[in-house]
Amino acid sequence: MANESYPQLMKLSLHKSKLSTFAIYAFLFVLLAPICRASETLFYQPLRRDSRISSSDWSYVWREAYRNQYRTVIIQWTQFGDFLIDQEAWLLTSLQIAQQEGLDLIVGLYADPSFSQTILQAGWEDRFEEYWTSLQRRSLSLHSKLLPLLKEREIEVIGWYFPSELSDRLFTTIGRRRFTQNQLQLLSQRLNKPLHISAYNLGYLSPKANATWLSGLQDIGLHVWWQDGAGVKDLSEPALQAYFNQLPCDVGIVREAFIQSSSSENTFRAEYLPPKEYDSCHLTGVFSLRYMPWLQSIPAFKVKGQ
Repeated sequence: MANESYPQLMKLSLHKSKLSTFAIYAFLFVLLAPICRASETLFYQPLRRDSRISSSDWSYVWREAYRNQYRTVIIQWTQFGDFLIDQEAWLLTSLQIAQQEGLDLIVGLYADPSFSQTILQAGWEDRFEEYWTSLQRRSLSLHSKLLPLLKEREIEVIGWYFPSELSDRLFTTIGRRRFTQNQLQLLSQRLNKPLHISAYNLGYLSPKANATWLSGLQDIGLHVWWQDGAGVKDLSEPALQAYFNQLPCDVGIVREAFIQSSSSENTFRAEYLPPKEYDSCHLTGVFSLRYMPWLQSIPAFKVKGQ
């Protein structure tokens, strides 16, 4: 009798051991899931104060980005108004280091600091085409200046980013959408790498109309990113979800990793908040590098009004 029960006890012990091992692996999977997420794109807005960051600190910045599963960086602009960000070559140095750390680079072109104010002025509709064309013209000119500078440092670029964001407030008419789509297609044909652009919603287009608009931009060869609005909260969560649900899979999602801490009347201030998780078919990016907790030891990256 005792001899017959011994194998049964052994089987029971082995079964418990397997269950314990399974439980440990399940726990580790849940614990490490955020770390093991698919590689993402990280957005970075260069500011004047970043010129003070040393090469060794840049190495730390980009190494940490890679360690946190980012594989591509979108530098949102290289010229901000009349100020050429890289007039002292600090940004080129940073890009060179990022490439050495294994990151792919998408480089932004010309950004107008007054873009948001300009498109809110009375009568902007009548001036829109001329204004938008001027933004593209300046970006194309900057692209020509950047090419030899990047080549000299052997910096490879996998794409270009047009910093003027597509608010649905601007594109309530089919005519304006068609004009902008045609202009962006012309711009992309003049560039040597794919063109990226981002869009966001304020409730001026329906979710379905917005999806059709962004899908049309994808169809002409652009890489479109949709900002999820989780940080600025201009729209309610159900409204944002409705926009997200209509998006085609080839539109990327920019997950805002911040929460706005200032009122709309004041200088924009925000603090880090883990970005929303999406179980979906979309490529994802995170906005932005400056809010990442692992960079707050570097003075230039301490979160301030941006």
